[in-house]
Amino acid sequence: MPSAAPAPSPFHALHRAGELLFLPCVWDVASARLFSALPTVKALGTTSAGLAAAHGVGDGQQLAPADLLRAVEGIRSATALPVSVDLERGYAEDADGVHRFVGELLDLGVSGINLEDGLSDPGRGDGGALADPAEHAERLAAARSAAADRGLPLFVNARTDVWWNPAAT
Repeated sequence: MPSAAPAPSPFHALHRAGELLFLPCVWDVASARLFSALPTVKALGTTSAGLAAAHGVGDGQQLAPADLLRAVEGIRSATALPVSVDLERGYAEDADGVHRFVGELLDLGVSGINLEDGLSDPGRGDGGALADPAEHAERLAAARSAAADRGLPLFVNARTDVWWNPAAT
């Protein structure tokens, strides 16, 4: 049974009402170093589209999970700032897979993640779709569980992505 939730991290403390958190999104070691050097930057995020493009693939979990982990490892090694990873749908088929993958990210020192509820990109011709809310909740719980199992804090941003559909305008 997982232990109680750990104390909030310094990354959590940056999310205060009334204060702007400037969280630039990085895609490689060079961008992480560049933004980390700016005095107003207190944390970094990753961009799924940027990471994918840097590896020559499209957004929407087309980046191989191993490539994502290597990129995050490089970004983490390039900065002492907290890093939050855009994890799209969790790079997994189900909640158990999300638990495993988030655990790997936590082992790299990640402070936060984004988990999206989108199933697909309308640019792929299927019009885009949203996941079942219960499934999304299971994925979020799995991410929290991975952190609790390690006794580590994790900031989870549960996102709802809205796709712009040119055909609908």
